[in-house]
Amino acid sequence: MTLNPLADAPAQAAGDFASDLAESVRRLRAAFTELLAAIGADPACPQDNSRAFGINRNLSWKLSKIVHSTDPSEVAGHLPGASGLAILLRSCSRHGADPAVCQRVTDAMAGFDQMAARHADDRAGLDMLLSAMVAGEAGAARLEASRQRAFAGNSAIWGVRARLQFGTHIHTPSAEQPGLVDVSSVGGLLDFRRLRPTASWPVARHMDASGDARHSVTAEALMATSDPQAAPLMRDWSTIAPEALRRVDIDSGIVWELADGPVGRTGSSDIVFGRRVNALGPAFAEGDITTATAIVNLGTPVERAQLELLMHRDLVGEQTPEVRLQSMVETSSALSGHDRGALRLPVTERLLNLGSCPPSLASPHAARHSELVKCSIEALGFTPADFLGWRIVLRHPPMPSALGLVIQLPSQPT
Repeated sequence: MTLNPLADAPAQAAGDFASDLAESVRRLRAAFTELLAAIGADPACPQDNSRAFGINRNLSWKLSKIVHSTDPSEVAGHLPGASGLAILLRSCSRHGADPAVCQRVTDAMAGFDQMAARHADDRAGLDMLLSAMVAGEAGAARLEASRQRAFAGNSAIWGVRARLQFGTHIHTPSAEQPGLVDVSSVGGLLDFRRLRPTASWPVARHMDASGDARHSVTAEALMATSDPQAAPLMRDWSTIAPEALRRVDIDSGIVWELADGPVGRTGSSDIVFGRRVNALGPAFAEGDITTATAIVNLGTPVERAQLELLMHRDLVGEQTPEVRLQSMVETSSALSGHDRGALRLPVTERLLNLGSCPPSLASPHAARHSELVKCSIEALGFTPADFLGWRIVLRHPPMPSALGLVIQLPSQPT
């Protein structure tokens, strides 16, 4: 049997780390507060302290954060290095700090480093550990910085990047089967760029609802095309022709690949797809089916991911979607089946309520977004005034992952 290290680790391990961190930071805060008091420095005035005591401005600002912050993870991010600490203590000694006070600072820093070594090898490892735990505003900032570094690294490694990956899912009452829902989706990549000329890339994966293309519901292009085998491009919003894409059939659906081409800005492409699936699922909670889900699979290095769920007013009550971000490492199914809690990734961004009847569709990340969504809704025979909507935007989302909006289905009316 393979054990899941996330699920099977003793619950007290995280608590031991949290208490060790809090105690180390408490000692640091007390020692630095005493040090500043010993020279008559006001921790609320870092600029004045810099001028009066010859302390580096950046270091003086960090000292103010250490003394005032109530978040241990934030304090950990502002601690000076060995050379900075030595300079600080020499300056404080010259301005009258007692050697015993300086020694307490040295001891507190040594204790903090021992704590870091015990739990994470060193301060760099501790910073990574705190980033993964995402506690408070400091943790959210660390996570964002880690994602930004990962975006830069993945772009260089894979040789591609995009400014935005987006997906808008539109749920409407089924035109063919009452009690079921038709699901349409429009989305893709904006400002997709190759960073090396040989970088072909799967720009869309159209997976069938059952996970098997041979036994599934049928998806069709949102906008009618003369060739049913062609890519379901939204031509007015794409800067490439269907012929630029290569179709690859796999057991679970279709992959559309963009072939190699020019690099950088001159080869930038907008690639937008539109599809609809009729009678995909129930409109109301039914047996084990109690939720509806909108997903965008994130497999390309992108600056931002934007996911929207638009639901017809007849399909939703007072429910609000839940945001989920799930790892797609070693799994072929996103946000479906049993709840794989260990694969859930932290999300600090907030869900945006777009309003209702009609929702506010304009996006600061896509110039013609409202026009695109309005056109898609009208192609289905509805108007924006028929819908409620929600949006989540992630900066530098991790890959491979699946971003989802999950909403509880209403009960069958009586």
